[in-house]
Amino acid sequence: MSDNMTDTDVQAAMAKYRTPAVALVKMYPRERPGTPGCWLGGQPTLPAHIPWPMYQFAQDDYPAVPMHFLCQLDLAQFPRLEGFEEMPERGTLFFFFDPVHTPGGPETWEASTVLYAEGDVSAVPRRAPPQMPDGIEPLSQNYKGTSEYGYWPVELHVVETYPWGSWGQETPKGKPEIVEAPYREAIGKHYEQLREDQLDQLMPIPNDPTWVGKRLHSLHASLGANPLEHDAQHGGFKHAAVRLLRLEPDRDMGFAAGDAEPVEFWIPRAALRERDCSQAAMYLSLSPMGA
Repeated sequence: MSDNMTDTDVQAAMAKYRTPAVALVKMYPRERPGTPGCWLGGQPTLPAHIPWPMYQFAQDDYPAVPMHFLCQLDLAQFPRLEGFEEMPERGTLFFFFDPVHTPGGPETWEASTVLYAEGDVSAVPRRAPPQMPDGIEPLSQNYKGTSEYGYWPVELHVVETYPWGSWGQETPKGKPEIVEAPYREAIGKHYEQLREDQLDQLMPIPNDPTWVGKRLHSLHASLGANPLEHDAQHGGFKHAAVRLLRLEPDRDMGFAAGDAEPVEFWIPRAALRERDCSQAAMYLSLSPMGA
């Protein structure tokens, strides 16, 4: 810490960048119940009147394929966070993407879908995806020939996030364009300790040498800081957008995208306010989570 900075100074500086997020903490063992209506992979309780999303590749002779279900979030269970008043107070979000083709290029927008069901879907039967067409030759090395990812319940927890780093890969010292120079080193040290404290609180490490790896691949998230506000490379859509979901590569689910990068679903605030999820878009590792 700088000789001229007190703990109060550091806390005040951190408060300038702090944004709440919701961590989606996977349950270990998997048989433990998580937050009702919230899980990764498996099958969604998607109402029958909502068509299962399909993706038609640009090539005319390539058959349309059903997208893979990634995540379901019951918004009635979601914490109400300051700064995200656009989030619906009820209903369920369903996230899908197409692993048959390599996302990340110009097809990314069409190759992902977020659906919103306004009513209570807790009594809706889980729905299997449509059958994959015969003769599919996937363009993505991550396509494993399955139409379902591994089911995993999650528990929702509020965490602090900042517009730098991932779940601990970078500190403010690596983002000089965001943090003022006098605060950079002190905030960096405080941030590193905060990250460890949050991880320890969410997922205490038992006496198991394999647990750390699981922990680092278990913290998916929603909402949180938007570092693109500080990145001149990305303008327009993302500057006034909300991160609906960040999904890390996950060995338990069997999920990976691109070169084992996180995927993020973003939506303009105005569209979220109108419950128009057709404007949501998925990107590969567009930005760090910053928690």
